[in-house]
Amino acid sequence: MPAESLGSFVDPRDGKSYPLARVAGITWFARNLDFATPTSHCNGDEPTSCASYGRLYRWEEALSVCPPGWHLSTEYEWRDLERAIGLPETEIEGRGDRGTVEGRRLKPGGDSGFENLYGGWRRYEEGNYREPGGASAFWTATESDPLHAWHRDVSEGDDMIWRSPVVKHYGLSVRCVKNRYDRDEYDGQDTHPAWSPDGRLLAYISNREGVAAGREINFEIYVLDPRTKFERRLTDNQDFESDIAWSPDGSRIAFKSYRDGNDEVYVMNVDGSGQINLTEHPASDGQPSFSPDGSLIAFSSDRSGDRELYTMRSDGSDLRRLTDSPASDNTPRWSPDGQRIAFVSERDGNAEIYVMSSDGDDARRVTDAPLADWYPAWSPDGGWLVLTHGDWETDEWSLFLVRPDGSDRRQLVTGSDSGGASWHPDGTLAYGSEVDGRGRILHIAVGGTTEGQLITGRRAATFEE
Repeated sequence: MPAESLGSFVDPRDGKSYPLARVAGITWFARNLDFATPTSHCNGDEPTSCASYGRLYRWEEALSVCPPGWHLSTEYEWRDLERAIGLPETEIEGRGDRGTVEGRRLKPGGDSGFENLYGGWRRYEEGNYREPGGASAFWTATESDPLHAWHRDVSEGDDMIWRSPVVKHYGLSVRCVKNRYDRDEYDGQDTHPAWSPDGRLLAYISNREGVAAGREINFEIYVLDPRTKFERRLTDNQDFESDIAWSPDGSRIAFKSYRDGNDEVYVMNVDGSGQINLTEHPASDGQPSFSPDGSLIAFSSDRSGDRELYTMRSDGSDLRRLTDSPASDNTPRWSPDGQRIAFVSERDGNAEIYVMSSDGDDARRVTDAPLADWYPAWSPDGGWLVLTHGDWETDEWSLFLVRPDGSDRRQLVTGSDSGGASWHPDGTLAYGSEVDGRGRILHIAVGGTTEGQLITGRRAATFEE
């Protein structure tokens, strides 16, 4: 796996040049970042160390210190790098030393092109350094908990790769990775957003790769860290994936896929691994939603002859039917307390929002509008439902808010797409809309007067929490 040499990149901020290497489709700096900031350090406080090994940064600063078009390498990009150099999959998520000789490929002269520099690190104690020349320590952009972030360590004296959490106040080296956005704006549509439970990642579907390849479908699932602009494509089936739902602990994503010739409910890990078909039925199954405790998944299916709502265990077992209506019931969504489920039904002749208890009893109609109401989503406090309102024939849609009892209905956004909206834990919303002729995900404060801020696309601003 020789690396692909890509020449060099000149940082427009200070004119310093960085050699580049592409490994596993990812473009890396092949030298530690050396951009001076007020709180970064040269090892030993010696300027010559910065010239040789780059600067040492605390984690919060490392997140935003890379030049425009680049970002701090993430845990998932490090994993892709490690897979590419042969680290066994069974050791990818391990702590401490991993592998045997794979780290050799990261060292100077190794065929990965990474050209590791042994820049040492700066400990939390003022002025206490691990001197350069014997070991290196690199931040990832991925937290392990509120006080620590994952890092990698490569030592001159062995050929393994160390992985562990490090206190964010330590000073470590930074390797920058090229953003997907650093190119001409892509065509295609980004839609169906879904925030992770902690609000740090946004999953959504996009057909950008299909459009680029001349395909008409090819909607795949992507996950984006809006703070760092790291994006990862999770599926690659050249067909149609949709209906994204996060598990409450943020470790898995349920979704609908047409890869088997009909709609099925799948689940996968947040890095795209471990994709499993949970429903395995000749009928059409989709629109999954995890219960707040993660034990159940509600979904819709036409296995009974018309579309009804069901629950199953998160492993696909213990199927139970919730609704029994001659009309179509769709898009179940659990309330934050797990006591209720909002859904869409056409039982009164039009697509409207209903709310029922989580066992399927006491279904009550919430909306009564001349056009279709779709994709209900509960606010984090359970006090509101956001819904998509519009017309499938004209494809004109808007976002509305309504109380779960049907009161206080109000329009929030005009000109959304039909893919629904997702609440961030802070009470803001992500939704899809057309921007300059392309479908993109935007972010808006409920009750605010400003226009939505781009989340996806080259021109998207860095998301601030």
